[in-house]
Amino acid sequence: TREIEDLLYRRGDVAMVAVSGHRLPGEDGEVVVATIVPRDGELDLRRLERLVDEKLQPHERPRLVRLVDAIPMTDGYRPLKRALRGPAAQPRAVYARTDGAYKEVADPPRPEARAK
Repeated sequence: TREIEDLLYRRGDVAMVAVSGHRLPGEDGEVVVATIVPRDGELDLRRLERLVDEKLQPHERPRLVRLVDAIPMTDGYRPLKRALRGPAAQPRAVYARTDGAYKEVADPPRPEARAK
């Protein structure tokens, strides 16, 4: 996931990003989810589509992009990825990749908490 984060950080409209695998209802295994804090509140989804298509293998491309106002951090200034799962994670918008394009989802799937 670090390589995907590094790629997304190169974009001028990404202030912060955390990429992780999430189990989604109805999916086998985990899917890639990018949680992004957009710089200046805006994210160019068409540029994001082109970037991930050019630089990432199909299985590496984020299936969901979640826009948030902040990403919780550890004391060592690393994204607290487990906090991005479950009811505490409230994105302001969620985009699902279908047919090669990101489209806003009105009722997004909620990542499932991992079994302990």
